[in-house]
Amino acid sequence: MKTKLIHLFYLFLFLTVGIKSQVTVGTGKAAVPGALLQLKQQETTGGEVNSNKGLGLPRVSLEKRKQLYPMFEADGTGYKDAVKADEDIKHIGLVVYNLTDNTDVEKDPDELLCPGPYVWEGDIWVRLLSPCKPLCEPENSENCIIVDPSASTPVLIPVGKPYIVWKERADLGNLELEGEVSVELVWQDTQSLIKEVDLAEGDQGACSQIKITTNGGGLQGNALVAVRVGPNGDDSDPIRWSWHLWVTNESSIVTYPHNNSEKDYEFMDRNLGAISASETVDAMGLTYQWGRKDPFTASLDFSPFGSFRKLYDIDNNELTEVNEHKDTAPVGTGIQHAAVTVSNNLQNSILNPRVFYFGTYNGSTNNETNADWYTTDETGASSDDNLWETDGTKKSPFDPCPAGWRVPLNSAGGLSPWYHFRTVPDGWDNASPAAFNENGAQLNALTSPVVTTKLGYYPHGLHRRARAYSEPCGGVGGDPSGSNFAGGLFATCNILHGVYESSYWTANPIAGTPNARAEFFYYQPGWIGDLKTIDPKDMSRSTGASVRCVRIDTTP
Repeated sequence: MKTKLIHLFYLFLFLTVGIKSQVTVGTGKAAVPGALLQLKQQETTGGEVNSNKGLGLPRVSLEKRKQLYPMFEADGTGYKDAVKADEDIKHIGLVVYNLTDNTDVEKDPDELLCPGPYVWEGDIWVRLLSPCKPLCEPENSENCIIVDPSASTPVLIPVGKPYIVWKERADLGNLELEGEVSVELVWQDTQSLIKEVDLAEGDQGACSQIKITTNGGGLQGNALVAVRVGPNGDDSDPIRWSWHLWVTNESSIVTYPHNNSEKDYEFMDRNLGAISASETVDAMGLTYQWGRKDPFTASLDFSPFGSFRKLYDIDNNELTEVNEHKDTAPVGTGIQHAAVTVSNNLQNSILNPRVFYFGTYNGSTNNETNADWYTTDETGASSDDNLWETDGTKKSPFDPCPAGWRVPLNSAGGLSPWYHFRTVPDGWDNASPAAFNENGAQLNALTSPVVTTKLGYYPHGLHRRARAYSEPCGGVGGDPSGSNFAGGLFATCNILHGVYESSYWTANPIAGTPNARAEFFYYQPGWIGDLKTIDPKDMSRSTGASVRCVRIDTTP
């Protein structure tokens, strides 16, 4: 009896549809003009809520995206008692709720199925929500990728690194990244260097890849690309990681071996980010705060005041960096200068790769000591001493050098990687080492009083100041002596007094202090040998200094 009633109901329903052409189930009233079938629970007007229930789609376990299984029984060739092409066309628009989930196995992307509503398009089931994303292990990547300036094919960068790092590091909040993935060009220092930044094959979550296309033509320079993860899939979502693109001829990079009496090193012949190893401003490269992965520009020239390099967006619009020496109402769209205001600033440094964080003014003229971009705690107790790793056999997640290279470590006995470049001894032949002139020097290591080994050209790159300061030199940029300025500007005082300087980071921190180790080369006319270097210097970690990468070694 129950079966008969059901049959009578469906017969009535189809007869009604056939008579009226349009029907509203639930009230018996006619459907809106554009609908053949309308569902209501109660009659309302003005678009008000008319139900507290929804349409329950049939639950189906689909088997293949490109076949109408299980609507028809398979006979191994297509359909039983049906012509496949005809049925495919007839069923266009068929909607079901799929229960199959095969994203936990390796499959062709065209065969991935996951729970959700699907519509048959005539040759494939298409998920009505976003496509299924395969489960995968996020793939790591270097923070610096060398890109061939004449490359005709795009460069792919796996974006899995933030999914790894944010989950592993408690000081980042152990965030599980959720939401849509999008990418952008943060800056480029050469116009038209980068043609396009996009996701290869769209948003694949932790499996996504950034696709970088250069304009080719041999253009060289640097760029920064970032991945955002959030609910909107655009630039309103937070940056979760960024990568440095070093567009240069990798084949032109040579290495210089050097033994500091304890350990063998193999130095790159140029600064990180430099597009030349010759005695020109193109050898400047980039500047880095100790422990951070993201670069900042070096001075545009060798002038005593330093000049900001121009940066551009993907459309070649100029991004300005404010020089607080000269600008009374600082507003910039490029690199920003900001005081660190929290005890743990690591998360902010990742979210804001264009911000140079510095220590606040301490009332002492030109005193840059004890400033750390990572924390406001100037005792060093809150610092992270392992951001650039102290193990010579591996790199940290924040090491800024490209694959196969790393920031150099002091040797086991505490000697600088540049040991033998220190104070020139009495009796040194003044003509042996090249003069460390206003452009820099070809450094030569002392192995005996008369024998030298070459180590490449080291330009004097003005470091960026570690904290807010009071300019003691006077007249810089037309401002009077005693004015207080932001950190992040180029240090100019020594240059004005005829001292040419260059600072190069090592990966070694000074444990328990907000300082790290750097080799400090400087030259002043009239000194013995002209070339003069001092012992490794303790520098504030918020200083922006140069990096000269070395080959990764398997021995500590």
